[in-house]
Amino acid sequence: MALTTGYEHIVLGEDGVPLIRGTTMKVVELVMEKTAYGWSAEEIHFQHPYLSLGQIYSALAYYSDHKDELDRDIERREHLVREIRTSSREPAGARDLFLNKVMTIEEIERVYDSEWVLLEDPVTDELTQVKSGKVLCHTKDRTELDRKLLKVRPRSSAILYIGRWVDDPNVAIAL
Repeated sequence: MALTTGYEHIVLGEDGVPLIRGTTMKVVELVMEKTAYGWSAEEIHFQHPYLSLGQIYSALAYYSDHKDELDRDIERREHLVREIRTSSREPAGARDLFLNKVMTIEEIERVYDSEWVLLEDPVTDELTQVKSGKVLCHTKDRTELDRKLLKVRPRSSAILYIGRWVDDPNVAIAL
């Protein structure tokens, strides 16, 4: 059950995380995109057409009024990602901590860069873009992911490649 906040388009989820009402978009995710890409409210609306400008401005107002608290949450998320990426013992093993956990697309993109990801029960927006799902498998090898899909046979699933596509197969990019 979501709790109201006094902001027309913002509710608190059961875990106390502020969400844009009627969506799975967390206020911190919207703010992180705005900060990372330098997007205006209009550009956020272009990138997320299922959000109204009113919802976006309400989220930004909520952030402005709760900046310290939400900045701590953003720093916690960024710290977790840094820990995973710099784990000297076993980076892949650290990423496996998220297996069978529901993650947002933003979290998936931060953790599984340049990998194929198999999600169970994906949540999509009106444009069928994946917003979140339970991570069943991640790998750089698409064939391995297909084998996992055939083995577990989830009732609904999505396969994502997290990274940049190269249209010309003759071009090699070293990242």
